[in-house]
Amino acid sequence: MKEDGMNYRVTMYPDYEDGLFWDEIGARCGTSKYVFVYDEDNSVEVDLSSIVGLSDWVAEWEHYENINLGYMKKVPKIRPEQQKSMDKRGLDFAKAIKRLLPDDVDILYRCSYSDDKFLLTGTSVEKIKG
Repeated sequence: MKEDGMNYRVTMYPDYEDGLFWDEIGARCGTSKYVFVYDEDNSVEVDLSSIVGLSDWVAEWEHYENINLGYMKKVPKIRPEQQKSMDKRGLDFAKAIKRLLPDDVDILYRCSYSDDKFLLTGTSVEKIKG
């Protein structure tokens, strides 16, 4: 826990394979293989290899993102139902990852295809507006 009594927070947003997690100052702090959390007193690298399918989900997201950015022109863009599925699976992965993190570390999960954000603290999940 930080000195101000607030939990440390990492943001989970699939930007690219090596940038799945971001710390409070906007620096990359994890991939689909690990997340590194730290404060002034200690640091912890959490192994995510037990989260089955996480690497595949990130690779799938990157594939669709490359299509959306126009890097793969002859491939159909992601359909709305696929977008919802990707975001739901991401939230499910965030819940599994939260269970591996120290109690004083929260996850802010930002959906890829909508503006939805979810704050995962302890055992609760709260949808954040705006």
